[in-house]
Amino acid sequence: MKKANQIGFPTLGKSVGLRFNRPTYDALRQDFAKDQVNEQFAFGLFSQAKTADGTILIVNNIILADKHDLSEQSGGGVAPTKAFQATAYMIAQQKNLGILDMHTHPFSKNPHFSSIDHAESEKNARYICNTFPSPITHAMVVFNSTATTHDAAVYDRSINSYRSIDYIEILGRKIEINRTGEAETTCSGNDLRYSRQAMIPGWDQRTLSRLKIAVVGLGGNGAQIIETLVSIGVGSDGWIAAIDPDVIEASNLPRIPYAFPENIGSPKSTVATQYAGRKNPAVKFFPYPCSVTEKIVIDRIKGASVIISAPDGDGVRKVCNELAVRYRIPLIDLGCDIQTDDEKILAGGQVRIVLPGDNACLVCCGGYDPAVAALELMDDARAAVHASQGYVVGHRDNPTPSISNLNAVTSQLGINALLGLVHGKNFGKWDYVHYDQLTAQTLTANTNPLDSCPLCSREGFIGTGDENDTQIKPSWNKMQAVK
Repeated sequence: MKKANQIGFPTLGKSVGLRFNRPTYDALRQDFAKDQVNEQFAFGLFSQAKTADGTILIVNNIILADKHDLSEQSGGGVAPTKAFQATAYMIAQQKNLGILDMHTHPFSKNPHFSSIDHAESEKNARYICNTFPSPITHAMVVFNSTATTHDAAVYDRSINSYRSIDYIEILGRKIEINRTGEAETTCSGNDLRYSRQAMIPGWDQRTLSRLKIAVVGLGGNGAQIIETLVSIGVGSDGWIAAIDPDVIEASNLPRIPYAFPENIGSPKSTVATQYAGRKNPAVKFFPYPCSVTEKIVIDRIKGASVIISAPDGDGVRKVCNELAVRYRIPLIDLGCDIQTDDEKILAGGQVRIVLPGDNACLVCCGGYDPAVAALELMDDARAAVHASQGYVVGHRDNPTPSISNLNAVTSQLGINALLGLVHGKNFGKWDYVHYDQLTAQTLTANTNPLDSCPLCSREGFIGTGDENDTQIKPSWNKMQAVK
């Protein structure tokens, strides 16, 4: 890459990633594979997200090229026509999105940019930066013919120079995390701790280790999620973030397997970190003993490859859903409920998978109560006023019945959902599962997004990244709890 011209400071951060959702990447891969003799070309349009580690470029659209869209095409080169390029640039300007040039080097197993690639890209980047407002910029990727290996770079406007994109992540069902310049491999690693699970056909220990998982809520469900993630090697080459503002109470001890009486009064995230450090020191662990609405937490979650939401209420669930949709991050949402009266007991757990744009988000499927969510996101004084006025029944901090074995079953269904995302449909095809504690029966279903959804439809905020990012902050001033 060209040495940076130090006229400013790099603004993209330590790490830069390129994020695709699975259907978009599959369409690109299929298009590129149609001709493995001549170079192929496509445009992508991307938004940006500033994360705790750097920047994520979120690809929202790809524009595939027909033969008439190319001014030249051979085994040694490819170029778009001026009209095709102008169309892509016009759409990018209208939508305030970055422009991604993608092409193949069909005869290279581990492709790298050529001198021609560098020269043409420099011209395009200068034009974009001189014509379009910030943060619109230019990025480029060269793939092998099967789009399994790559070289990639993005233009940092602040220093007038390209810098490498460190990895490409394809999120959905099935997740891939491919590092720039890395040779294609199906190796699952040789760590003896994971040798028994690596014997399973189709098992991908490498991707499991590279996952970046944000676990929001560390009670009965979240704690058992943490226990399993650490045990199976998730995050040993990525990270796990443990997010919960609460401390350990005596009533938590039966349901948090790594909590002991001496931990009472300690933050749940601290206790989880101590456990993870003993169980698997290789896992990079980030504890956050604070609300999911804090900026430091949101910046960490933006970089996650999966969000696992296991909250006690709907306010946190609402925030996690909005983050998942805005940043195109798969969300696994868990919940348990035990209802009792003099006549009967109802008990069960459920898990929902949200793949933004591909199935229903929690708004589409009624996964939380907006009125309850609005109340829970209020500060205590404002919530007390609403409660006194009769807008809610009871109080958001009222304890509910719970039992450890229901948490255990529900959390492991959540792990099943994660394994389905990592390993593909052979490990799990459902979007929703309900478990009945009393009959031990499960019900599975698949979901579809609503065209009218105000959040994940084309008219909503799907994949918009940091653009107008006030939308991800608690919006109780715009919402009213209703009777």
